[in-house]
Amino acid sequence: MKIYIKGSTTVCPAQDTPSQRLWISTLDLRMMQRKHVPLMYFYKPTGSSDFFQAQVLKEALSKILVPFYPVAGRLGRDESDISSYPLLLIQVTTFKCGGISLGIQTHHALADGTSALHFINSWSDMARGQFPNVSPFLDRTVLHSLVPPAPSFRHVEYDSCPSMITPISFPGSLSTSVFKITQDHLNNLKAKCYKNGTTTTKYSTYNILAAHVWRCVSKARCLLHNQATKLSMTVNGRPRLRPPLPSGYFGNAIFRASTIALSGDIQTEPLVNTVERIHTALNQMDDPYLKSALAYLEKVPLNQISSSPSDHEQQCPNVFINSWRFPIHDADFGWGHPIFIGRGSIGEGWIYILPSPTDDGTWTLIAGLETSHMKLFQQLICHKLICNL
Repeated sequence: MKIYIKGSTTVCPAQDTPSQRLWISTLDLRMMQRKHVPLMYFYKPTGSSDFFQAQVLKEALSKILVPFYPVAGRLGRDESDISSYPLLLIQVTTFKCGGISLGIQTHHALADGTSALHFINSWSDMARGQFPNVSPFLDRTVLHSLVPPAPSFRHVEYDSCPSMITPISFPGSLSTSVFKITQDHLNNLKAKCYKNGTTTTKYSTYNILAAHVWRCVSKARCLLHNQATKLSMTVNGRPRLRPPLPSGYFGNAIFRASTIALSGDIQTEPLVNTVERIHTALNQMDDPYLKSALAYLEKVPLNQISSSPSDHEQQCPNVFINSWRFPIHDADFGWGHPIFIGRGSIGEGWIYILPSPTDDGTWTLIAGLETSHMKLFQQLICHKLICNL
């Protein structure tokens, strides 16, 4: 495929915005090494003569950058060390079929997924002539005010991930696959989980699906039974902290959750046992635990850990499973909702679970694994979903 660049431009806020330095939290600082996060939106052609007209997008972007002015800013350690690189990068690509892809990269120190979607959806609202319902809350010091003097829990989720017992050669070739998870598939998993009445706990769809994926990944990688494997997840702290963060809080408010087990246990134990491991890890992420995590992160050197897993941490034998419970399909710029949205790139051991754009109860699962592991993973995850395990 050949790509032709028709032009590029810098878009500035439509009005003067405050000229000031903004304090960023320890959660933001932990994301410095993650750099930009690439998102891809795809839109079907409408036949309209102004379909994704650049001027409409640029004018709306210029207007929305006024309330979201940090997006137009730059990162800097001090007044003499300010990066010239933008925090937001956007590319509009037109295909021969008439369809459009909208590529958006936001620096992770600027915003987590919730805030990035808040900005993107507000931009799309502005393109339709509607001012966003929720304004961004830009004072990140509210997070600092919640930090206790010292951590009160042991935060194993930020410990180093297990390494392979047997040497492996990296990097190998990477494959990415997309799976459609239907309601029937989920019902099969739930039936297995509650088989024989072994539990009365009401587990979430994420708990059950993540357990199934973790098992399939461990089997596809042919891990030794005594090989430790770590499942990492992210948790949105906004509604869990007390008091909750203000509506529209713009920044990073995600925390890491994890659970470690032997691969042999994950591959052979009843599904409900693995589900319970995940449920327990997520259930402990309450207000005292998250505040303790903030205190812990403030005491650990910045270059030691990040608040979300980095690419190399999720390589074999570990896995990161992230559910996008965001309004990811709300970005209607005036020509309809996207038909697909996903990460522009996915590392080895990264799994994303996305809701359906039609809200029909189905889910999309996107997996990145070593090519040598992907074929067996495809067989395992599809067979087990269909055959009621």
